[in-house]
Amino acid sequence: MHASKPDAGPLRFAQVRDTVAWMSLPGIKSAAGALSETELTKLAAFIRQREELAWDRQIDADFAGSGRLRKVMDEVRADVRAVRAGELP
Repeated sequence: MHASKPDAGPLRFAQVRDTVAWMSLPGIKSAAGALSETELTKLAAFIRQREELAWDRQIDADFAGSGRLRKVMDEVRADVRAVRAGELP
């Protein structure tokens, strides 16, 4: 286990971006190995938040006017309006 380092507060995207912009993935993995448990927890939360935002953007794009799932959504809405959709199991 690594020695605990002082808590520098929440990670901000700009801080992380500026710090790792020049690093390779192996360098980032190595740097992550040197983090305290608190810092690693904050990094994990930061990455999770980025993944969730990316997922939200993908869903929005898929259901947008020309998105790949827009036709399906429109069909489901039409079925619901026409009472063709039954109860889900």
